[in-house]
Amino acid sequence: MIRSPRLAAAAAALFVCGLAYGQDIDPDILKAQAGTSLIAPEDGKEGCRMTLETGTAIGGYSLSGQDSCGKLLPALAESYAWNFDKSKDEGGKPLSLVRQ
Repeated sequence: MIRSPRLAAAAAALFVCGLAYGQDIDPDILKAQAGTSLIAPEDGKEGCRMTLETGTAIGGYSLSGQDSCGKLLPALAESYAWNFDKSKDEGGKPLSLVRQ
């Protein structure tokens, strides 16, 4: 019985990681989106800079610079990955940040 929880956890981890790899994103598009960007509210208030990276992470691709958002945009300080928003055809934003 001890093996089944470990096996289930390993299978879940591989499934989540596989979602990031299985998106069929053109590498040129991924590279074009990567880089440092100013993330700011739509109302024009001050924002912070975050770097969208091309390395894979659980939930999408790696992200850095979120520490600089702690005071200005606390919700973004918890972000750990970014990804292409699959609902953009339904009125969503082209990118989304993954938070805990």
